[in-house]
Amino acid sequence: LEKKYAGNIKMERELQAMDKKIQKVEYTLFSRYLAPSDDKYYQSAYKVYYNLLWLNAEIGTGAGDVAGGADFGPTNIEPKLLAIIETHLAKGASEFQNLVSKEVPGFNRTLAGQGIAPLPTTLQPVPNLFTLYPVRELVEAYAN
Repeated sequence: LEKKYAGNIKMERELQAMDKKIQKVEYTLFSRYLAPSDDKYYQSAYKVYYNLLWLNAEIGTGAGDVAGGADFGPTNIEPKLLAIIETHLAKGASEFQNLVSKEVPGFNRTLAGQGIAPLPTTLQPVPNLFTLYPVRELVEAYAN
């Protein structure tokens, strides 16, 4: 769309603003610096996604260069780390809900005014990520 509407200052601003809003939500959950690479490139702090992967490897059967700890309960710090990760996940889920329920519909009205097909949104309402990915239950199960 940016190429199609190059020179249309209003549309360029609208597109850039929406792109920033989408990236803000995306990079709350996933590190911007890991997007073009993988987790072996330690250039920045992990975000929710890689933190959950790493925690799962630590308390589960392992992954990559992490031996895992499926035969042992989580360390004292791992449930605390999970609580921090869950806080960040809740923030990202809230931002995502706002994006798909308010920001995208408003943007779609702008697109419709220009005769442009709207951005599709298929996740309304946003699923409860804690139900889909019950990491806390996994940690608590290993702890007992």
